[in-house]
Amino acid sequence: MNPDDNLDLRIVAESAIPSPSSERGRGVEALLTARLATLRRFVDEVAEEGAMRRRLSTTLAETLAQEASAVQAELWLVPDGVTNMRRQDLEARLANLAASHRLEQVSCWRDLEAVAREHRTWLKEYLELQQRVALVLAPRRTLSEDRQ
Repeated sequence: MNPDDNLDLRIVAESAIPSPSSERGRGVEALLTARLATLRRFVDEVAEEGAMRRRLSTTLAETLAQEASAVQAELWLVPDGVTNMRRQDLEARLANLAASHRLEQVSCWRDLEAVAREHRTWLKEYLELQQRVALVLAPRRTLSEDRQ
């Protein structure tokens, strides 16, 4: 019998018996896969938060524009000089609506910037983990492959 044949038999026998390291490998694989799924969920949730904030801002801007339009129409109906207090009240409401609109725009911009920053952080962590998982779970060369 050739000494290389014994080596081949030993390799076959060792691969048939599950080793603690292979069991641990499956545990690590499950852990990494779960962590990857969790990070992916975080990335998706943060992206959805940004989309929700945009929709909220758009809805609020439309509401403020409709309200301003109604006040402007009411202002046009008030004759000049007849009821100065009424005109001043409508002009003040119109100015308040414009200020609210500007405030909402700035607030939305800040919120979206914070969401984008958080999204970039989670996405970076997700992509780094994805690379590590690919590296850890890459098929390893066996002793018989090295001999060839």
